[in-house]
Amino acid sequence: MDLIEYAKGVVARRSEGVIASYRAVSLPGWTPQTNQCHDNVQKWVSATPQHKHVVGYLVCDYPDLGLWIVRSHSLVEFEDGTLVDITPRPIPWRYPFVRHIGSRGKFAEMERAVEIAVSC
Repeated sequence: MDLIEYAKGVVARRSEGVIASYRAVSLPGWTPQTNQCHDNVQKWVSATPQHKHVVGYLVCDYPDLGLWIVRSHSLVEFEDGTLVDITPRPIPWRYPFVRHIGSRGKFAEMERAVEIAVSC
């Protein structure tokens, strides 16, 4: 399956998405960096093993352009199951997060692509 077809499947599952809350976190000598979600979450869960690293996608809608943009993203799952975004975002918009389904290899392909546009 190619990446565009996979991204279309993510868009089709957008109703499963959740809007994650943002939480500012830090560790001694470290704070999360903008646009580094995967590294930020990896660092955080390494220091707080009771939390989980969850991978998936932000599904961003641009109806005026007739597009959905699927972007790989990482969140932290807290002990109570709450999904939290620890990566600072320079924009105010929040988009639904859809969990990745499939192999780690497929996620790595999507991650390398950064974002994929899908027509509405």
